[in-house]
Amino acid sequence: MSGELHCLHVIPAVAPRYGGPSQMVLQMARALRQAGTRATIATTDADGPGRLEVPLGRQVSYQGVPAIFFRRQGGDRFKYSAGLARWLGAGVGSFQLVHVHAVFSHSSMAAAAACRRAGVPYLVRPLGSLDPWSLNRHRWQKRLLGWVGADRMLARAAAIHYTSSEEMRRSQRPGLAAGLVVPLGIEFSPPAPELLERFRRRRPGLGSRPYVLALQRLHPKKRLDLLIRAFARVGAETGRADWWLLVAGDGDPAHRR
Repeated sequence: MSGELHCLHVIPAVAPRYGGPSQMVLQMARALRQAGTRATIATTDADGPGRLEVPLGRQVSYQGVPAIFFRRQGGDRFKYSAGLARWLGAGVGSFQLVHVHAVFSHSSMAAAAACRRAGVPYLVRPLGSLDPWSLNRHRWQKRLLGWVGADRMLARAAAIHYTSSEEMRRSQRPGLAAGLVVPLGIEFSPPAPELLERFRRRRPGLGSRPYVLALQRLHPKKRLDLLIRAFARVGAETGRADWWLLVAGDGDPAHRR
């Protein structure tokens, strides 16, 4: 192994429909590479009911980051990939550190097991999945996955990577590896005026009204119902009832309706 740190990021999917985690891993890998660390992403071709149009089983450049994709088999929730597991088992020893993103997914447990066999340290970023609200959704499935391998993954990690102190506080329970809080950086540039004008032309009902844009994955955990009620209340109390709230994103069809 060379003296240069080579970090592998393992995540179930990177398609845009999966929201923040899939986009942040790309930004994280770019930032690491800019800082002089080699960073590669291993993932599946999952894209909801479809698949990303990407080459499989060999390293490619995906949005400017070295990545290797493997076929997802079965349903979208667990994102099982036999090819990814085999690749991890054969090649994870060539990396000095593995950053595992997500908990209750096949890629995460396969990566952690391969790291333990090869003696490679790994971090786990749980993406909020260890707080009580998340653990109580599909509870028995998660308990089964914990018994199969997720609990061992979390106990034997070099560290659990939380992105806020509140996430760490809500996730604490016996049997977890030590936690560390490292907030996520973001790349942000204010939209150009011509983009805002184009947006208003596509939403003629806006006119010149001011608006707040909520851009996110549409999921019950995001509590858009609270946002809508709070927005209406603040508008009434402050005399800003002419402001609009625009919600944009993708998610479960029933929840979208």
